[in-house]
Amino acid sequence: MYRSHLSVLLRGLQRLRKSNVMVREPKTSLGVVLLALLFALAVAAVDYAAVLPDGRWVILFVLPIIWLALWSAEDDRLPLIFLALIVTGLVLFGGISAATRMVDSCFPGRVQVIGVLWITVGLALLRKRTRSTYKWINLIGR
Repeated sequence: MYRSHLSVLLRGLQRLRKSNVMVREPKTSLGVVLLALLFALAVAAVDYAAVLPDGRWVILFVLPIIWLALWSAEDDRLPLIFLALIVTGLVLFGGISAATRMVDSCFPGRVQVIGVLWITVGLALLRKRTRSTYKWINLIGR
């Protein structure tokens, strides 16, 4: 039974390979994405350790998003969205761990950080779309 499913899957992959369907690979290097993710994890580690008690530095979670938005290719949107989802989870996890430790329940501040984070993602995606549209408009005049 499993062999028949596997053979159907392999035949489908062979047909796809023979067709002229092009799968676009991301242009953003994996190193850029990993460096932004490592910075987000470092901020999360400092957040979890509660080194700085007032919680105003949580806005540092936005920096990896800004960095990836500026250094990623114009066509790549998914790395930015996936990093934003991961960073959102880290911000929420830090808020939950802070509340359980009774250090500082600063959920309104964390909600503001998440809002700023997703506004930044939205603006970065609009910038990427505008940039690709602008290139397209220039090509018409030639």
